[in-house]
Amino acid sequence: LDQMARRVNAPNYALRRAVAVGILLLAGLVLLYFILKWIGWLPSSQTFVTQTQVFSESKFDITPTYHPGSRTLVFGMGIQSNEHPEVLAALPKDVTYLILASGETLEPLDWHARSKTAYELKGQLVFQLREPPKPPFTLVYFGLVEQTRFTWKK
Repeated sequence: LDQMARRVNAPNYALRRAVAVGILLLAGLVLLYFILKWIGWLPSSQTFVTQTQVFSESKFDITPTYHPGSRTLVFGMGIQSNEHPEVLAALPKDVTYLILASGETLEPLDWHARSKTAYELKGQLVFQLREPPKPPFTLVYFGLVEQTRFTWKK
């Protein structure tokens, strides 16, 4: 009877030990991630100041964020236009470009729409960069009668 009890408990002991080792390993990896992030060894995104401007009765809210892991500059965009819904008809990917501090001009890589109504458009405009953006950089929107420029100096 005693031998039988040992055989039944032996697999449970191995399983419990494997689970405990797995939990400790996972906890160690999570702790390592936070330590590396805290001391700055892991890249973190950089968000620039939001700009809000009104042009031709259309309101623009634009927030750029640089993601070093993917080397992308993503502009979170919100456009509202109660008087001119045609402003929202063109995709931002088709009516924008980016001017870097070096003078280089880039076209957007992609547009990710979050929501669209007859009077509002929200989404993310993505640019692929070779290196982190150095201010000043300018997003040019030419979907209006005149070009609209948003420049970040810091």
